[in-house]
Amino acid sequence: TTVFGGAEDGFVVTTHGIHIHEYLASYRFVSYPEMKYLILDGRHIVIQGEKVRLFNSKQERENILVLLQEIRQHFGSKNGCEDRARSGC
Repeated sequence: TTVFGGAEDGFVVTTHGIHIHEYLASYRFVSYPEMKYLILDGRHIVIQGEKVRLFNSKQERENILVLLQEIRQHFGSKNGCEDRARSGC
């Protein structure tokens, strides 16, 4: 299943980026290096212009945003792969 959604709608977080699919919208993949825009907009998280509806409390939505920002920073850094390879990540 996808994160906070059904098996067909929502988003999936990987080490390369985020796969997004919302009901009646086209599939989109956003890699971490290209991801500059990541915000909360009411009950949605907006990832590089793509809105994903979240059915969580406000605090949980804020926690999800912080987690995604940290993941983006870790996997989107230019030296991230070399650093992870050395550390055994």
